Amino acid sequence: MIQKLSFLNPFRPLPEGQEGLALRVSALALLVVGIECLWGAISTWFARDAVLQQMRQSLELVSRPEVAATSRDMMGPGFVQGMVYFSIAQALLFFALGAVQWRRPNKWIPLIVFLLFAYSLISVPQMIYLTGFQFEGPPWGIIRTALESFLLVVIFWAGFRGGDRLDKLRKASISPGPPASLAG
Repeated sequence: MIQKLSFLNPFRPLPEGQEGLALRVSALALLVVGIECLWGAISTWFARDAVLQQMRQSLELVSRPEVAATSRDMMGPGFVQGMVYFSIAQALLFFALGAVQWRRPNKWIPLIVFLLFAYSLISVPQMIYLTGFQFEGPPWGIIRTALESFLLVVIFWAGFRGGDRLDKLRKASISPGPPASLAG
């Protein structure tokens, strides 16, 4: 079982013949991320009052009192509704990217999503620092987000490596030999 997952190891060369598997796993990961975005939209919608209250309270942790008061007054139910719509749009985007990656595997989709999740991995500690380590309830959500971002970074990097190798293999099979300028 561990041998089958060896394509995920970013410190070892991608095993021969595992390019397609790495690309398919990255496509499935995109679909899972889309489902998670949709779940986030649904759960935010049904807890919109609590989400709005928590967002208003968190303003005082990260900004000056006068800025927090102004921002708190601007946050209304439409703000949470906008978050829900944005999460639905994200879910649709990840579903579309996953479908494209499944049907026409390439290296660019995993690379772009890798960069997004690498940024997410960097921004979680920054968010913890900005809020002064003050959370309501257990920090499992933050820990889960960090672990998930790390796993997705590894998966999408493997997808990029698989796509890059397939791209090089395609180019090598098309070109009959080295370019004339390199022929010596």
